[in-house]
Parts: sequence; C-alpha cells; structure tokens
Amino acid sequence: MKIVQKAVSVVRSWLGHAGAYFTITVLLLGGLATLISGGESSFNPDYFGVAALFASVLAVCDFTLSWKVISSFGVRVILHGLLATADFVVSFVVVSKAIEGGTGLVATIVFMFIYAVIMATRSVYSSVVRRHAVDSSEYDPLFTSKPDDEK
Repeated sequence: MKIVQKAVSVVRSWLGHAGAYFTITVLLLGGLATLISGGESSFNPDYFGVAALFASVLAVCDFTLSWKVISSFGVRVILHGLLATADFVVSFVVVSKAIEGGTGLVATIVFMFIYAVIMATRSVYSSVVRRHAVDSSEYDPLFTSKPDDEK
C-alpha cells in the first residue's frame, strides 16, 4: 500500500507542476504574440501541444531538485537548469520550429536568463524559510538531563 501512496503522490506532484507550467507558458506565449503583433491576438493554437510538451518535461525535471543522492543543492539546481534548457530547445526550437536560425540561440539565452532569475529568487526564499525554521525551533538537549519538573 505504501508504494501505491508514493506513486499517487508523485503523479499528483507532477500533474500540479505540469499544470502550473502549462498555464504560465501559454500566458507568456499569448502575451508575447500579442506584443509582437502590435496589439491583436495572434497566438497560434497549434502551440498548445508544444506548451504541453514543454510543461510536462519541465515538471519531470523538477524531481531532480528533490534528489537526495546529490547532496549539494547547487549541483541539483545546475542539473535542473541544464535539463530545463534542453527541454526548451527541444520543445520550441526542434519540435515546433517556431524559433529558427539565430533567433533560437537568442531565445535560449533569454530563457536561461529568466531561469536564473527565477531560480535565484526561489533559492534565496527557500534558504530564508529554512533558516527561520531552524532558528525558531526549540533546542532539546540530548546529552544533559532535563530538570525534574519537565520529566
């Protein structure tokens, strides 16, 4: 039963992340298409599949951030960044052919910059939250006896 619960937890986590990434990707693509076209909506519905592919693979990449095999969080972030960038290139440059030629390189660099800003913000936030949790927890002495009134 424990294996089933773990599998359900993993699938729910993946679906939640994929759904959030899909929503953000579609909103960004729609906004970018409107911006480029000068105010009229020109988002191509064919890109929903590409956005779903990108979001699904990116959600799988998120599991690298929780791997305990790699002890360094920095190494996990770098690995996640490389996988996310590869996902972006495969989804938007190779599969969709929406970005061609030198524009693909520029788009990839822009993606990496946006990724770095988001990940730096997330890392700082996680560090602050973790530090606050450690600082606010009560110290329980392990090697000294407690006073008689606390026993």
